[in-house]
Amino acid sequence: MRTRRVLVGTFDLFNVGHLAQISAVSGPDVDVIVAVVTDDGIHNLMGKYPYLPDIERVDIVGEMADVSAATLIGPKNAWELPVYDELHVDEQTLRALVAAGIDLVGAQPLAATRKPANAALCLASNAA
Repeated sequence: MRTRRVLVGTFDLFNVGHLAQISAVSGPDVDVIVAVVTDDGIHNLMGKYPYLPDIERVDIVGEMADVSAATLIGPKNAWELPVYDELHVDEQTLRALVAAGIDLVGAQPLAATRKPANAALCLASNAA
């Protein structure tokens, strides 16, 4: 029997930490569905817009070999998640969702991804 694991995050700017999160939830007999927070969702939760638009972020994670499907979640779809057996959420994103009153019952936090080490990318991610 296959397990459906949903991973929620912003995935902006995609980096090695995001790869580690996807790897952590993948495995044999596992369908990994990545729920990428929309631009408006990030703005509502964190007060800023992402560096990359949501359509590009969902396309990037959707192309990963360990990812079965990628979708967008946010205020426009009332934060509705795909059906899952397990829910994993980026630690920073989970804190922002809880602070906004969005209840993700049974969510398992994943260690926050590290910021890019490249100076230009660090400036871009801080500006986003």
